[in-house]
Amino acid sequence: MKPLLSIIFSLVLVQAFSQDYIKKTDGTVIKGEAKSLENNIFTMQTTDNQSLSFNVNELSKIHISREGFKMNNLNLNNSRFETSEDGITITLGEEAMNGNRESRNKSGSYSSSGKGSSSSSAKNSSSTESISSEDDNAAKASVIFECKICDKKGKLQLESQDGTASASWAFSNEEGESAFPHKMKLDANKTFDWSYHDKKNGWKTGTLKLKAGETLTFIIVENR
Repeated sequence: MKPLLSIIFSLVLVQAFSQDYIKKTDGTVIKGEAKSLENNIFTMQTTDNQSLSFNVNELSKIHISREGFKMNNLNLNNSRFETSEDGITITLGEEAMNGNRESRNKSGSYSSSGKGSSSSSAKNSSSTESISSEDDNAAKASVIFECKICDKKGKLQLESQDGTASASWAFSNEEGESAFPHKMKLDANKTFDWSYHDKKNGWKTGTLKLKAGETLTFIIVENR
């Protein structure tokens, strides 16, 4: 009888860990099944079979466990996008900003004009890049990000799976010329989770492995 109980208990744990949930800005956590995330509106079916919808401005965190969940027409300012074996977690608003501050304080490599942070602007265009690493002496690899069909405004975020390095790049170019290709120099011998978003292509996610000394050309969005 004990082995049977152990199997049932394990199944319950797997189901609990893979459940979708949201955390509201007041700290309330609601669990259930994510149905849609579109036009900044998140809809879910709760564990007691209620159908609820929230504007993302009401939320501080969204966790979606289902692989292949589609998100469309989002405009998520001050957000942090993370992937793991349990699914996708989007941290929003003040909580995301606090997390970014903690990362900056921990690594010491972010500042408005110092090491690891740069920005440039021209008429009707802007580009801001931030790169963080806990190891100033880490070996580096170069990545050239390419996209032939990306929108004129977008954001790319990367975080190493060991949590020691991260990067982000946001661009806006209304002149009609592509912001790509874009080159970054990141910590080598690591695997990065990356996410990219623009209005035209929605969310794209994946992993990126870098080896010391290499220069990798990486296409974010393939031609359909």
